[in-house]
Amino acid sequence: MAADKSSPMEKSWTIFKEYHIDEDVGFALPLPLEELPHPYDAWISIARNLPELINNNQLRVEVEKLAKLSIDGLRGHKAQRLAHLVLGYITMAYVWGRGDEDIRKVLPSNIAVPYCQLSEKLGLPPILLYADCVLANWKKKDPNGNMDILFSFPGGDCGKGFFLVSLLVEIAAASAIKVIPNIFDAVQREDTDTLQKALLDISSSLRKAKKAFSQIHGKYCVPCKC
Repeated sequence: MAADKSSPMEKSWTIFKEYHIDEDVGFALPLPLEELPHPYDAWISIARNLPELINNNQLRVEVEKLAKLSIDGLRGHKAQRLAHLVLGYITMAYVWGRGDEDIRKVLPSNIAVPYCQLSEKLGLPPILLYADCVLANWKKKDPNGNMDILFSFPGGDCGKGFFLVSLLVEIAAASAIKVIPNIFDAVQREDTDTLQKALLDISSSLRKAKKAFSQIHGKYCVPCKC
């Protein structure tokens, strides 16, 4: 077997691409999709109206009306991540309903089957994850760069603030991820100056992430700096 002659920097950027790590927003999904094509828009409609459907005790009724869809029409990573996010929200709402007094232990096949298939395709478990509700659950709200979440549960701004501040921490830390290839390259070349600069960049990034996290106690309409 031929030896891999690619440089540490080349290997790092290959890994970043393979795992969808973005140079500007890190592990967050850059500019997530907000819509899915027909017939998957039926999932979007339910997820977008979750608070109202839950409060009116209509969520499970609407979910059980859904057709069972193949995931073959979900083209591209962003569409698949949006579908995983949406199905995660619907699943959590269906299972828990309006609280812990009426928990459903079995999901309807019309959401369970595509959710499991999509999870396997993405390499994610079939449950609502941080990768969903934080990393893929955001949009730019206006031209000033203010951010909002795509989907929410009942509860108002508390959940929104938690998700958005967590996202800002991720974006602030992205600059640290970006210099990792420089560190590998500097170590290989024994370039102490480049290594020191990269480590200082990481330290600066962590301070920005800490500052972003402090907004957890402040306002929930937060600006995007990506």
